[in-house]
Amino acid sequence: MGRPRKKRQDQFAEILTQLREEADMTQQQAAEASGVHVRVIQSWEMGRVSPTLRTLDRLLVVYGYEVEVMRAFVCEKDTENG
Repeated sequence: MGRPRKKRQDQFAEILTQLREEADMTQQQAAEASGVHVRVIQSWEMGRVSPTLRTLDRLLVVYGYEVEVMRAFVCEKDTENG
């Protein structure tokens, strides 16, 4: 039963990496702009841990996304994947 959660966490990590890259930011820049240590960004992007919702909201703003739009996107993707 652990595999589906791991897969979702891996997908989430990939999305975080993609959003940062689309914002044309390094991990260091993202860390500084969002107020976390660069190792935290690295851990998120490797799928080791996930950010809290509050931190995720802050990170999305740093990457130039409106939080509500991203939440709708994530819900849509979740529905598509069953």
